[in-house]
Amino acid sequence: MENRQGAYADLTSTERRGIAGLTILLLLLLALRFFIGYITGAPATSPAQEKLTVAWESQKKAGRVAVQKPADTIININTADSLSLLSLYGIGPKLSHRILEKRQQSGPFKSYEELWALYHFSKEVKEELKKNTSL
Repeated sequence: MENRQGAYADLTSTERRGIAGLTILLLLLLALRFFIGYITGAPATSPAQEKLTVAWESQKKAGRVAVQKPADTIININTADSLSLLSLYGIGPKLSHRILEKRQQSGPFKSYEELWALYHFSKEVKEELKKNTSL
């Protein structure tokens, strides 16, 4: 009879089930990682978006505004690009990205309530957005 001690390929059925279970768990965790944005309603950040956020935050801390719009300009939320959205008071890179994603998925905003559903805006920001934007 042959001695098979120390052979890596010889696993018991319990060991094989354990490895299969761990593999399935790993795959589920990886899938959850990719779909977490859809579950929470917040998109996962890409490296480009992360760079934009870091640049935006450093501009804010330095007291400089990264993007400015002319004082009397009304921006249409349904046609604005990300830079135009960034020029609005209360909208940063992540919210700008959310607005563009929502517009792409569902079409143009029909009311401000649809916009308010994307983020918890303060009363002050809501008033400023209504004053400086159109739908």
